[in-house]
Amino acid sequence: MSAKSLRVVLPAILWPAIVLATPHTVSAAAQSYDLAAFKDATLMRATVLCPDAPDNDCYQHRLGTDTRLKVSTSGQAIVTAIIGFMLPDETAQKPGRVDRCVLTMVGLKNPSPRSETLYVKATSPAWDEASVNAMNGPSEGNIIGALVLPANSSPQPIDVTPACKVSASLGSGFSVLVTTPAISYFEFPSKDAGQPARLQVDVH
Repeated sequence: MSAKSLRVVLPAILWPAIVLATPHTVSAAAQSYDLAAFKDATLMRATVLCPDAPDNDCYQHRLGTDTRLKVSTSGQAIVTAIIGFMLPDETAQKPGRVDRCVLTMVGLKNPSPRSETLYVKATSPAWDEASVNAMNGPSEGNIIGALVLPANSSPQPIDVTPACKVSASLGSGFSVLVTTPAISYFEFPSKDAGQPARLQVDVH
C-alpha cells in the first residue's frame, strides 16, 4: 500500500477530546486602576452675599482652585462638592469591561459626636474646573451611594459601579456630586491640597 492511499480513522470516542483541544481566544487580563480625581470644586447656592464672587453673587462663585471642598445645607445655602475622574481608556464606550468602581473620599472626616450621612449623586462630566459655579454647573442626578460617617470618623469607601458603567457607555469621564440631606456642614481637602478623592476601577 502506498503512503498516499494510507488513511487513519480514529475511533469516534476520541472526537470530543480533539474538539476540546482546539485553541480558543483568551480574554484580556484583569487590571485594577487607582485613579485620583483630576478636577474638583465647590458649588454654592446661597441667598447670602459672597464678597469674593462677581456681583457678590454666591451662585457665580468659582471655587475650582480652592484647597478645601465644602458640603452643607442650611436655611440660606445649599453647598455641594463636585468631583471628576477620567476612566481608563479601555472602558470608553465599553461599559461591559468595567467590573467594579469604588469611591474613596480622602480627607473627609466627621467632627461631630453623632453619625452623619452624605449622598453621592450622579452628574455630567462636562464641566470645567476653572469656570464651574452654581449657575453653569451640571445638574444633580440620582443618588448612587451614601457616605455614612460615624461620629469622629471617616466614611468607608462606597461602590459606585452602576454609575461608572453608565459613564463608560458615554465616554471616559465620570463625575459625582456630594451633598448633605440634613442641616450640617463639612469641609475637607481638595485635590489642590494634595488629597484628591480616589476611584478604584477594576476592568477586564
